[in-house]
Amino acid sequence: MLSFQGSIASWRTVQHTSSLIADPIAVVLWSMSRSLRALGRIQEALSAAQEAQPLVREMLPKGDRRMRLLNAMNLLEILCNTVDIGTEQQIVDAGLAAVQPLREQVTEGNFAEKLIATINITAGSLTKLGRATDALSLQSEAVDLLRLRVEAGTDHERLRLACHLGYQAVLHAMLDQFSEAIARAEECRTLIGVLSLEANLESVVKLADYLHRLGALLSKSDRRCDALVWRETGIDLRRHVTATSPDQAYALGRDLNGYAWTLCTSGRSEDALAYAQEAVALQQESGVETANRKVHFAAALHTLATALVACERTSEALPLCVEAVELVRALPEHVIAESASTLEACEQLLDRLNGTASSEQV
Repeated sequence: MLSFQGSIASWRTVQHTSSLIADPIAVVLWSMSRSLRALGRIQEALSAAQEAQPLVREMLPKGDRRMRLLNAMNLLEILCNTVDIGTEQQIVDAGLAAVQPLREQVTEGNFAEKLIATINITAGSLTKLGRATDALSLQSEAVDLLRLRVEAGTDHERLRLACHLGYQAVLHAMLDQFSEAIARAEECRTLIGVLSLEANLESVVKLADYLHRLGALLSKSDRRCDALVWRETGIDLRRHVTATSPDQAYALGRDLNGYAWTLCTSGRSEDALAYAQEAVALQQESGVETANRKVHFAAALHTLATALVACERTSEALPLCVEAVELVRALPEHVIAESASTLEACEQLLDRLNGTASSEQV
């Protein structure tokens, strides 16, 4: 690191115009940023890359291919560091700044891969900021790039494409574009039906997450039949992954709870019961120590209690509701506020069960 700093100091003492020394200083700063990031010194790495960028920009009007490459790489370096320590808006700003320079280099080396990764990061932050339209526009570009790669690609690449199609389906559903969402999901299902899932289990996990989210969005929009189809598809994928990656058992429990709840709200509580019981068991086995997991577990208990009530097994449902309410009420206040809908549903069912129990006693 001292050698980088020494090089920068030496160049800055050169008595020439800034344009003559901007190039080597920018290169050294970019290299220093990469090294600092590798050492986990993210804030220093980000500062070095940000210091380099005005120097690179100064050289661009008269710069050659190498300078354009450096511009793309340094902007990508700023993004990588921002992802670790920045806000969602800062990530979006850094990502959008990097996209166009990366597009200009897309035929060089692995820049197409870098562009896809940049789009994924930026689209993810746009989604979190509620900018689904902008995220969808970017994600469509990533899908187009992946389609080109898939033509002569492997199952690994095809599963990546399926994963991106799943994300597109979610974004369409967020925008109430349900026919487009289902079309993307159908294309995704057609792809995975002829692939070896072991070729890219990471993409399969992400795809299961997207299908879970798609099912939730469809269910909330009263498209329960469609929701059941895609929740079930996601569960099949998750079961496949869980067979070799037991750490996915908790996520499988979450997926099963969503499926069971959709069955309950579709008037199929008897069908829901087995899925709800499995969801509770899996979440218990996986551990519910964190606040987030406790909220999810309370929701699973509520689903199971709802199915039991519908099956006229009220005495079994009551202790589950009591446990769910106590679990959420014991959480920090800010978590309770964020989980108000879960707590309210549990309390309403508990009040109903207590009223039933009182009537029976009378």
